[in-house]
Amino acid sequence: CLSTCLSADGQSDDLSETRRAANDVQMSSADEKLALDIVRGVLALSQVSFRPVQVGDAEGSQATDPSPLREAEKLLGGLSASKLAKALSSRRLETTTETYDVPLNPTQAKLARDALSKSVYSALCDFLVAKVNTALDPSAAEDADLSIGVLDIYGFEIFDKNGFEQLSINFVNEKLQQIFIAL
Repeated sequence: CLSTCLSADGQSDDLSETRRAANDVQMSSADEKLALDIVRGVLALSQVSFRPVQVGDAEGSQATDPSPLREAEKLLGGLSASKLAKALSSRRLETTTETYDVPLNPTQAKLARDALSKSVYSALCDFLVAKVNTALDPSAAEDADLSIGVLDIYGFEIFDKNGFEQLSINFVNEKLQQIFIAL
């Protein structure tokens, strides 16, 4: 289990602030559990390491320990550990007439793992932003004409204690900044 593998000095495992924040944006307990499972699943993926193996005449890779893959399977739902291991250690190459599974070396497999983690985490952040936006919808307020909107895109602040909420805020700020730069 990841709770025995990972620790942060000076941090407790108390999720009361996170649960309070989820409650403030009217997140259902099922959505809250899903969000926390996704975070744990991404953390499980980050624990997957690869070793080189010979695949035919090419260098491939294999997970050194299958337990993080099994943990990710439980937490992310819908993924089988064996299919996830294959997806992280090979890529599919399709031509007009044939399909090949090309092995990835350990460095490429790590990059595939990180890309998957970022994609899953990005989707979670989009989900959380949508939940916050729904909770803060000014049209739902009694007097919609009396609302104030503030956008603060400063970046990473320095606090004695940074939690998941601060990480989420910083991630959303970075995404918003990218959108504004693109405009």
